[in-house]
Amino acid sequence: MNKVTATQIKAFLKQRKEMEMELMMRKARYHGAEQDIPERNSQRVEELERQLMFQDALMALLTQGEQMLVQEHVLEEHTWETLGKLYAERWYYEPTKRALQMRLKRAIDKLTEVCDRRLDFNFLIECG
Repeated sequence: MNKVTATQIKAFLKQRKEMEMELMMRKARYHGAEQDIPERNSQRVEELERQLMFQDALMALLTQGEQMLVQEHVLEEHTWETLGKLYAERWYYEPTKRALQMRLKRAIDKLTEVCDRRLDFNFLIECG
């Protein structure tokens, strides 16, 4: 089994919006005519749903603070300054940029460690 990297985890998580869009478009195309869905489209819909469930499962490993950091910095690409303010709004204190960076690194490390130890994430190889 291949080792999962932080780059692969981040790339996989960043694909969420694109995967959700593709899933909605594929479902919308055959809405009301589910019996006419080609097998290839059905397989792709199942794959997208499975990957979204994997992402949800990964995020479930994180604390609320870690989830917020991943969501706002990795996915939404907010600056550290903005992230500090968002953090302060939610938890009533503003950590330093360095503290936020270390906490995000620990969150990503947690995800890579779990993927390496517990799961077969071969499809992550395509993510960087």
